Amino acid sequence: MLFGLFTRRRLPRDRVTRVSLRARRAAKPHTEAMKTALDELSALPGIADIKDTRRVPKGFFDAWERFRQAHRAWLDAVRPFVRGLDDASRAGEGDGTAACYDQPLGIGPVEALAIFRASRPFPDYPALAEQMGRLAERQHTLIQQRHKGKDPEKIRLWSKAAKEGRLAYAREKHRCPFLDPKRGKCRLGEARPLVCHAHHLAGAPEDLDPATAEYPRRVRAFNLLPPTSVQVKLRELDKRTTLAFSPFFFAGQLQALELAEGGLIQEVGEAPARLQQGGRIDSKVNRSRRTAKKYQKKKGRKKRKR
Repeated sequence: MLFGLFTRRRLPRDRVTRVSLRARRAAKPHTEAMKTALDELSALPGIADIKDTRRVPKGFFDAWERFRQAHRAWLDAVRPFVRGLDDASRAGEGDGTAACYDQPLGIGPVEALAIFRASRPFPDYPALAEQMGRLAERQHTLIQQRHKGKDPEKIRLWSKAAKEGRLAYAREKHRCPFLDPKRGKCRLGEARPLVCHAHHLAGAPEDLDPATAEYPRRVRAFNLLPPTSVQVKLRELDKRTTLAFSPFFFAGQLQALELAEGGLIQEVGEAPARLQQGGRIDSKVNRSRRTAKKYQKKKGRKKRKR
């Protein structure tokens, strides 16, 4: 995660909200919990071998879940101290879905693997991956078009070309594939990117619309970033994995898919997931559900008796 790297950019996601000393003190237990979880992840044997083994160490996802829960608790502790946040919506919820047209940025390999693990079992994942591929390519093209350097592939993330390309992408209003427009919610739920959990929007709907001429100048945005000590630990952990994933959400997810060879990222010692035709994950049958075959057989016997 590259929290705070783009603080001088114009997009709402890039505006860092100052966290007061009182808020930091109130959230200190959760800060320590985040550090502990990251230390646990760093100490897992084989954390630097993921690229070669194509598996994560045993306990990887449990440790990440502890970090994610601590991060959520930290946000809950900090929010009451931020003036104006009561009227804001978190990205991916309510009016915060306006943020779902601006591709999340600042997602490291460890988080990317956790998100991929949560989303890969979706029945329509093959279609989602295809959408992510198109959107990742479109944003890359928009950035490249604004690049003035000799090499079109060497573009700094903090360059003017990247800033303007990201803004142009947001204005085109490409809806995030994980946003459910009917429910008005992110399908990833609590597994959505940390930068989305931290990102809040407030203001009139017309001001939040990326297609309007005033966007993003009139957008009221809040980005609650964890303490620097946590950010540094997470960056160091990402480096230890030796995975050179893109910090852009969609591109990173496609790299995780490639690492998993189209399947599911497994922990060491975990049975491999089976793939169905079309690239779907063969999920385990829940024999306790009312539509299971064993119940259908019982219903059939009752009808024959009658």
